Amino acid sequence: MTDWQPIETAPKEVYLLCAVLPPHSEAKLHEAIWGEKPTPYLRLVIARRKKGDPKHKVRQAVNGHIHVATHWQPLPELPNYNPD
Repeated sequence: MTDWQPIETAPKEVYLLCAVLPPHSEAKLHEAIWGEKPTPYLRLVIARRKKGDPKHKVRQAVNGHIHVATHWQPLPELPNYNPD
């Protein structure tokens, strides 16, 4: 793996490992359950930036949800797998 890069430098139309901010509703749920606001934290998703998307937004690979991203890395190479 390489070091984390600012999301502004991410290539477009390529799937990447992205650090994203959780949705606001998730923070509100955390506060309702534990009685305090969560400290800022990030989640990891596989996502891509599409041409024309806002600067800090990425689209998650599985469902297309749009997230605010802060950093990115290339995806790692897949391991060799032989089911025999």
